[in-house]
Formats: sequence, structure tokens, C-alpha cells
Amino acid sequence: NIENEYCVEEAKITDKIQQQRFQRLTQELLELWNKLDRNLTCLLGRITMSESVYQFLLDASELESWISEEDFYLHGIEIPKVNLFSSLFKY
Repeated sequence: NIENEYCVEEAKITDKIQQQRFQRLTQELLELWNKLDRNLTCLLGRITMSESVYQFLLDASELESWISEEDFYLHGIEIPKVNLFSSLFKY
């Protein structure tokens, strides 16, 4: 009878220790999960910012190329003003 009670009490203690360990590990897991979630949210924000910066740089590069091309075509067909005025004053 005493041996039986001892085994029951030992089982209760073991169950209680395992339950406490499980609760501690569960709490630790939740804390780590929350930390991971915060870090991923931060990383997503940085990736979004980087994407915006790279898109801005790409757009600026394309705009610079377009302006250079337009400038080339405009200066390529532009009549110099000095020659225009000098030809007007000759007559």
C-alpha cells in the first residue's frame, strides 16, 4: 500500500515536472516566434525600401538616357543662331 502511494506520488511529481518543462518550452517557443516575426517584418520593410530605391535609380537612369537622346537630336538639327542672324543682316 505504501509502495503504491509512493509510485502514485512520484508519478504526480514527474507529471508536474514535465508539465512545467512543457510550459517553459512553449513560452520560449512563443517568444522566439514573436522575435522571428518582428525580424521578418523589419526585413520586409527594408526590402520594400530597397526595391523603391532601386526603382528610383532605374527610372533616373532611363530619364537621363532619354534626355541625352533628345538633347542629341535637338542639337543635331538645330541651326546655330549666329549664322541665322548673320545671314539676315547680309541682305
